[in-house]
Amino acid sequence: MIRHNEMAGAPCLGADGAKDPPLGGGLSLLGEPLRAAVETSLRHYVMEAFAPGPKVALSRLCEDAVPVGALQLAAQTRETNRI
Repeated sequence: MIRHNEMAGAPCLGADGAKDPPLGGGLSLLGEPLRAAVETSLRHYVMEAFAPGPKVALSRLCEDAVPVGALQLAAQTRETNRI
């Protein structure tokens, strides 16, 4: 798991095992230069057995990724807590 202080943008990578983690939120507005830099930097944190590592993509939701994710999490939490 990547901790938030190890690499810029790591909280947006979805380091939860996603095959190709998206770079979303406001960071995605920086575009291809940031995506390429994150993908290249990420290789340093990937075990050799899993090399070359995931391809980082820009989220199609861009800055809407944060509220959409929050709404999905709220819906899951509500469903889980139903009696």
